[in-house]
Amino acid sequence: MLGVKTKSARELEAEKAGLIRRFKPTTPGRRHLVLIRQPNLWQGKPVRELTRGLRKTGGRSYGRVRKQSKAERMRERERERERERERERESRSSYFTL
Repeated sequence: MLGVKTKSARELEAEKAGLIRRFKPTTPGRRHLVLIRQPNLWQGKPVRELTRGLRKTGGRSYGRVRKQSKAERMRERERERERERERERESRSSYFTL
């Protein structure tokens, strides 16, 4: 039979385990939609200690004076990364000195 795709043993096993979610074609975008469930991933809210704020303004300056050149922006980003690395080193050293 031409055009008929047969499922592999791996696909059948995943379907039996409930790891594959198939959608009914209620809209054109869902016609062939297949999602893989990942129950091993964290389902809760983000852990605050592992996140940081997103510094985006959508191109608006909100009264702040912007850097004049790309080189200055790159230098500032590198300084920020270095400060972050230094903070991380300090937190590690204080952890081990207790």
